[in-house]
Amino acid sequence: MKTIIATALEAVGGDREISKGWTMGEGLMAVAATQLDERRFGDNGFVESILARYGEDTGALYPEASELAARGADLFALNNAAVNGLDMVAFGKACEEGLDVAVFTRALNRGLEADVATELLGSYSASTLNGHLENFCEAVEEHDECPDAAERAFKRIDGAGVHWN
Repeated sequence: MKTIIATALEAVGGDREISKGWTMGEGLMAVAATQLDERRFGDNGFVESILARYGEDTGALYPEASELAARGADLFALNNAAVNGLDMVAFGKACEEGLDVAVFTRALNRGLEADVATELLGSYSASTLNGHLENFCEAVEEHDECPDAAERAFKRIDGAGVHWN
């Protein structure tokens, strides 16, 4: 773990003191990004990861962490899912098909488990999965806002313009 943290810190100027410009959250994201990039080429991808640094990006299982972050991904949630068994090959294929990584990692943060996410990635097209994940996130957020099922149902009816008189 020490080498991963050292590598992440070196990526922002080589300073080993997080207190110089980094928040703890930024430090954790840098570590997650480093770990994700180390996994990009699978178990035997040392040579490919070296070549990727020089623009010879062949054989990557999924996009690099900076691209995922630019697309709105929560790198910490994605790395946590990868550690807990998310199939990164299936994730990479879904990314190529147009998976909304921001919604995907939002769902991971809302409680979607890595093994279930892997099953979903293999079962649905990216466009269909994007819609399902958005619905999942909305349902969890709605439940967090109003835990009582009956009250949620009445709010939905009331929001649809139905009035009780």
